[in-house]
Amino acid sequence: MKNKKVSIIILNWNGWEDTIECLESLYKIKYDNYDVIIVDNASENDSINKIREYAAGNIKINSNFTYYETKNKPIEILEYFKDDYDKKTLKKDEFNKLSPNRKLTIIKCDRNYGFPEGCNIGMRYALNQGTDYLLLLNNDTVVDENFLSELVDFAETDSSIGILGSKIYYYHNPEYMQAAGGRIRWYLGEIKTYGGGELDKGQYDEIAERDYVYGTSLLLRKEVLNKISFMDPSFFFGVEEYDYCTRAKKAGFKIFYVPSSGVWHKAGASSSKLSKHPDTLKIIKKTGGSHKYKYYYMIFQKHGPKLFYVFPFLIYMAQTTLSMNFFKLLLKRDFKTIKLGIVKRL
Repeated sequence: MKNKKVSIIILNWNGWEDTIECLESLYKIKYDNYDVIIVDNASENDSINKIREYAAGNIKINSNFTYYETKNKPIEILEYFKDDYDKKTLKKDEFNKLSPNRKLTIIKCDRNYGFPEGCNIGMRYALNQGTDYLLLLNNDTVVDENFLSELVDFAETDSSIGILGSKIYYYHNPEYMQAAGGRIRWYLGEIKTYGGGELDKGQYDEIAERDYVYGTSLLLRKEVLNKISFMDPSFFFGVEEYDYCTRAKKAGFKIFYVPSSGVWHKAGASSSKLSKHPDTLKIIKKTGGSHKYKYYYMIFQKHGPKLFYVFPFLIYMAQTTLSMNFFKLLLKRDFKTIKLGIVKRL
């Protein structure tokens, strides 16, 4: 039986060095029915030209995780502008006939749309091409050769499984985990990531249902999009996977973590760049602090118990700013000290 078609969507913003290393690892995976789609979020450097040079075989990568392959070069590129691709529902016949590791689609944006909407742009294109699954993958990753087949194989066991996530390791500390999925406890204001910072000793080697999985490597069944639509662009970047996985669960889909799907992530590479982006700076200025608190509050406001979402958020702020001193100050009604403490941490 032929493998289900998977569209792998990668966002690039001024990160061509990471992107071509990611591509090099992707083009070696043991899966025979996938497309790679790069959405370039209006890079301000020479990213697209550098990716073209890599595809032509003129730039070699230097990686501790994968080797440079010459046999699949040159890689054929099909390029679209964001506003044009939806007018072309079919690719060129000769492009379609190429093996997955010999072709690449690039969609060029007129501005930086952030992570959720950037993914949406790629997903809209992929759905027009008749895909079965969509794989959102950070550009600052390298992947195990079986990472995709492990996700798809398990997804095919149950049509109610809507989203699946990989075991995410740290690129620079490859035996340590960044994430093995996580849980959300709405009444306690807790979003917990399993395995974060832990040495992998097999403690998370069982396939398990989760409340969410990281958007670093997230496989999405197309039926999820058909039912709940696309990602919420208002998050721009950060915590969008909490929102989307929660929406999928509310719609009746299951979320699973698949430990045999390994991905190594240069944690912080994308966020450090995006944190300096003008749209992010506007959020920080508007809220008087870090964007992550704004987004965290939005998650609980959107999905938490309608009468109690403020309370879980206060618990979170207490945990991350003033610890147990928060409650002492609250009992004393020392709101000035509480406010100063929170502002300092923000």
